[in-house]
Amino acid sequence: MAQQETPIVYQLRLRAELRKLRDAANFTQKQAAERLEWSISKMIRIEGGMSNVSFTDLKALLALYGVDDPERVEDLAVLAREGRKSAWWTKYRKSLDPQLFMLIGYEASATRIRQFQSQMLPGLLQTSGYVEALARHIRLSQDAVELGVVIREQRRRIMVEDGPDMHFVLDEAIVQRSFGDLASTLGQLRRLREVALLPNVDLRILPFSSGLHPGLQKSFTVLEVPPDGDHVLVFEEEFKDFVIRESDEESTEYLQRFEEIVQLSLDPEESLGLLDELIAKCPAD
Repeated sequence: MAQQETPIVYQLRLRAELRKLRDAANFTQKQAAERLEWSISKMIRIEGGMSNVSFTDLKALLALYGVDDPERVEDLAVLAREGRKSAWWTKYRKSLDPQLFMLIGYEASATRIRQFQSQMLPGLLQTSGYVEALARHIRLSQDAVELGVVIREQRRRIMVEDGPDMHFVLDEAIVQRSFGDLASTLGQLRRLREVALLPNVDLRILPFSSGLHPGLQKSFTVLEVPPDGDHVLVFEEEFKDFVIRESDEESTEYLQRFEEIVQLSLDPEESLGLLDELIAKCPAD
């Protein structure tokens, strides 16, 4: 699958290997940073993915951890080289919030996506009309609107039959709410219906009748990324930054929440039926 060949995957593998090597050498992050005369924040950025590993820094880390086998060093250098290659989103680095930039990379690399949204449609499901209506509501500049439309068009390239397995649960309030003018609303509902019919997409609607549920606290996404099926957890505050955590333990908790929400939701056929009802209520275009 193409999602497995992005630079993000190589970065994840390299960071995982460096953490293992540090643990094997019995260094804490602070101790390693002190030995290399680095700030602790630099170590955190490298192991946490906030910055790529330069070849100079990689060599320093491997020397500290006692890794001198030429083949092993080269294998890790390959991961570093591949991780520094450009992807389609690279050119937008300076234009996007850093957390959104990271999210796009993880999303493009994922083999499975599970997402629950309580107030807004997921970015992957938004039409340009929805983006423009939303931007007007929160008073974004025209340049920001145009960038948002372009970015979402690019992100939607994974929405194909051989893309990742995608599971979306939407609160009923999202689909019942108008998406702008009638044309935009109808176009967005039709887009949801189209996506719901893809064989690798499971789209469900959480009805009002479900009452209180585990997703009331916040919207969230759990991304499963290769090579080892690690989980990346994303919290999304409406109109604010994303919070991204590479935490299998916390992700396990939210995967359980997601399954509980799924059990309270309409099944895919019932969800499709609700979309059809809403489409039928829109005036003919």
